[in-house]
Amino acid sequence: MFYRLRNSLKYGVFNFQTRAIFDTPPIAMASTPKYSLHALVCRRDLQMYLLSVKSFMTRVPGALVVAHSDGSLDAGDLRILEAHLPGLQIVPREAAEKKAQDHADPFIQNLRHYGGTFDRLIDSVLWRQGYRHIQMDSDILTTKSPDYIIRWVESGNRPFVISDYEKKETREISPNQPANEHIQTQLEKNQQAISEKTGMDFGNTIGLCSGLYGWQNELLPEDIRKLVETCESLGFDMKKWGAEQVITTWLLNAKGAERLPVKAYINLQENVFRFRESASMIHFIGSHRFRAGWYARMAKKEIARLMAL
Repeated sequence: MFYRLRNSLKYGVFNFQTRAIFDTPPIAMASTPKYSLHALVCRRDLQMYLLSVKSFMTRVPGALVVAHSDGSLDAGDLRILEAHLPGLQIVPREAAEKKAQDHADPFIQNLRHYGGTFDRLIDSVLWRQGYRHIQMDSDILTTKSPDYIIRWVESGNRPFVISDYEKKETREISPNQPANEHIQTQLEKNQQAISEKTGMDFGNTIGLCSGLYGWQNELLPEDIRKLVETCESLGFDMKKWGAEQVITTWLLNAKGAERLPVKAYINLQENVFRFRESASMIHFIGSHRFRAGWYARMAKKEIARLMAL
């Protein structure tokens, strides 16, 4: 209870400090989109979402924004989105459910209800529209030109994914982990068995994160089903938080995903704190989201930039 109260207070302070995002000018969708920008949006994160999308699409032209409601957005929230992002596509929870029900595979329909952001993965796959797709969490802020992603939008031919480590780096995984270890660690320890059973080569998956990734047609429902079913057949509980991240990033890695440069695209944690001022994009992950007021200070700089456009 104390944690929830403290977290609510931190959100309240952040929202107060960044409330001027609602005074920034609207940003319309591209008349001929080059990419779609997907996110699962909840009411609590609406302000962060506007900061995230506006700071990104003003630097990466050609966007069609697709906001997938988690069911908590009310009519007032939708009006705010439509006013700030005219022409965006809003996917109501009911429409997403119907789209999934219309899908031929009952397994995919059911997978949306596993929790742990599987709905985010399935819905972005089902609602893709034939061009490049970027999945970006609401707690990501773009502070400088994301040159790699700009090039990818124009001519990239491989998926990309944000990561905690360069590809050459590895993290030691002890075989003697506690019984309640994180599902991602469990699966990483058993990657070889999963690879052999699926016939997929997932490569070095250490540090991959599904908070930011880009793809074209590499995420297929049949591959998602195959990997989830294989993990479940080996006794893993794929309804645990973090399982979706493994499924998404492993499948992208199996299709040759490139890791975004870790000094420029960072998941904010100890090993990259020193790069926060020079990074192009920062993922303010939960454990360090409001650390030292960095998020609010950088967000206010972005608001000032947006006001001057």
